Amino acid sequence: MFLERVTTKHTQRLQMLTAPATLEREFELDANAYETVIERVRRTSPFIVLDLPHVWSSWIKHTLLAADDVIIVAGPDLASLRNTKNIVDLLKALRPYDSPPTVALSMVGVPKRPEIPFKDFSEALGAEPVAVFPFDPPLYGMAANNGQMIGEVAPQAKSSIAIDTLAASLTGRKVVEQKKTSLMAKLPFLKR
Repeated sequence: MFLERVTTKHTQRLQMLTAPATLEREFELDANAYETVIERVRRTSPFIVLDLPHVWSSWIKHTLLAADDVIIVAGPDLASLRNTKNIVDLLKALRPYDSPPTVALSMVGVPKRPEIPFKDFSEALGAEPVAVFPFDPPLYGMAANNGQMIGEVAPQAKSSIAIDTLAASLTGRKVVEQKKTSLMAKLPFLKR
């Protein structure tokens, strides 16, 4: 009942536990409650994706150590590289028999912002990032404003393709080919 109350169903196979949309709806969970929620969701869902906050606490460390796969989303800057390298090294040391964490680069190509080149970032980590998400404010803004997924707004965008490829590699499934729809199909009032 709690999960139904605090999750938002986006599609037949996607439910999200998000921050409350209104200030009247609030729920506070401590670290033990998060673990309980994650464990209950694990029993009923084949895949769980957790977007953890950018803080270092005992429950985040515990969650990362208990995860099947870890993807660290990093920006192409020096502070992000340092933090990513530290997390990767820690997880490799504490999870020696699990798959190593993977890295995805986000906010790549921000105008007038110095970036560490992809090659240098990869060499410093000792691994190549598995996905690159370009800086694309119009795409992300449109998706956020419309309450849609990136793939719904622009299925052929680089970010959509990167998300699909990353999800397919994690789940072991194939990337679903996006059907190109004609303008006639998008405008229901023009259909005969």
